[in-house]
Amino acid sequence: MFKIKQNVERAVQIATDPELRARSIAQLEKKLELNRISLLSSLLAFVALTLIYMMDREDPHSLKLMFFIGFVTLCSLLSYTSYFNRLVQLKIEEARDCGKATD
Repeated sequence: MFKIKQNVERAVQIATDPELRARSIAQLEKKLELNRISLLSSLLAFVALTLIYMMDREDPHSLKLMFFIGFVTLCSLLSYTSYFNRLVQLKIEEARDCGKATD
């Protein structure tokens, strides 16, 4: 419970402090790029394993490996969308603050 309270306080602090928000945006952009690379590599591995499974006369070991890499690909996709959503949220808050400053 205490960890959740800390996370909420940190999120509010990042949303209200422009310097922390800019640093957080930079970190999220780096993480997003790494997740994009991870997602593409796991997707390529999944396609390759699918082809190996089909060509190898449906070997059960290849099937298990294919399911595992499919799970890794799904986790990478979920992580990517999570980081992307957080980045969009921070960019929207930054744009709102810039709009308020110019008014």
